[in-house]
Amino acid sequence: MSKLGHLIQLLINLQYKKTATASELAEILDVDKKTIYRYINNLNAANIPVHTIKGRYGGFYIDDNLYIRPPKLTIEELQSLIAIENICQSTDFPFKNYLTNAVSKIKNSCFKEDYELKDLLEKSSPNVEDLGNEINLEDKINIINKSIERGKSIKVEYFKNGKKFSIEETIDPYLILFKEGLWFLIAYSQLSDKVNAYEINKIISLDPTQDIYIKPRSFSLKEFMMENWGVFDKGNSFIKIKFTKDYIKYIKNSKWCSSQKLEELDNGDIILDIYTDEIDSLKKWILSFGDGAEILEPQSLKEDIMIEIKNILNIYKINENNE
Repeated sequence: MSKLGHLIQLLINLQYKKTATASELAEILDVDKKTIYRYINNLNAANIPVHTIKGRYGGFYIDDNLYIRPPKLTIEELQSLIAIENICQSTDFPFKNYLTNAVSKIKNSCFKEDYELKDLLEKSSPNVEDLGNEINLEDKINIINKSIERGKSIKVEYFKNGKKFSIEETIDPYLILFKEGLWFLIAYSQLSDKVNAYEINKIISLDPTQDIYIKPRSFSLKEFMMENWGVFDKGNSFIKIKFTKDYIKYIKNSKWCSSQKLEELDNGDIILDIYTDEIDSLKKWILSFGDGAEILEPQSLKEDIMIEIKNILNIYKINENNE
């Protein structure tokens, strides 16, 4: 990421967090602490007031009246974006998942700024839903921040990637971070007995409890990000996919799973190995490449893909017979 990108990401993180230490910011941006201090000096030189609190519980913070306003769209502009997204979902456009994420970010930004726009969109597009927006983003972050400050667990209900139903559990919130255009909550799950990353936009409800927790001193955000960050959550099922040379840059330049391994072949094709249990989401992703992707392992997934393709062909055969 460029220096400008880092400065913007640093500002956005400080905007919603009351304080953040140089170590926390360094881990979020994946730079060293000296670089963070240089960035703070750069911001101050640009008349953006970043203040410092000294001491054990200190850190950097910015004035409450400093606010980065998101772009404001009209209802027609927003409907046009959503219409394009819906059209692309029924095609083999290989970047449609990224388009969906981009439209979701724009919608969240617009709804936070203009609640009337959200009401208009819901009335004009009853089938378009943005999961997890019963509580607005700012309120969610405030609830999480208070729980972190008090060391109290939270009961949450959220939607997980690839699932059509919500999950309820109690978590111990460690920290929040802004990464790749989205807000995430890093927290210990009492249900799965491990630390997970929760996309805040997909959290439906937050209920602070009176249960006290202590974040382990051994927890390292940098190590967590290296082991867990990716488009697909790390799991136990081994998947091997071959992509044609047309997609080699796209596959190489993205982090698909923390367990991924890449192998470039002599003919220009590339093989992606990952361990994940998000099979339903993975199947849709593979099918979006058309003949540009081939499942090599496991055989069961290969057969599932073949069934999906046969079902698609049968639909078109039925349509031909009806004409």
